[in-house]
Amino acid sequence: MLAKKHRLNLSSLKNSSIFEKGQSLLIGSEFFLAYLRSNETGLRVACLTPKAALSKATSRNFYRRFMYSLVEEQIRNLTLSFSLKNDLVFVLKRKFSEDKNDLQKDFSALMQKIKTKLI
Repeated sequence: MLAKKHRLNLSSLKNSSIFEKGQSLLIGSEFFLAYLRSNETGLRVACLTPKAALSKATSRNFYRRFMYSLVEEQIRNLTLSFSLKNDLVFVLKRKFSEDKNDLQKDFSALMQKIKTKLI
């Protein structure tokens, strides 16, 4: 799991403003949405699974942990770096595939879109 210092706490008003219009860049893929905003510190990431997509908390937690593992994989592959000064919030869409391979491929495609926006 991603270290706590690299997680974005969305309960604070300053951090939750990432969802306001004009405060961040919205990038989408087939199964995910990503909100991207610059900050002064380093890379901070949050992964969300909405209740509308999955009604059971155990299922939401399972997919949220899976999304964090995908982020860690991108960091290991050097697509993302902790030296980036950005906040990233990944949200699982309502309609998504339960196949992990499909989710992994779509997440990689989303990361390529994010990488082009960062450059």
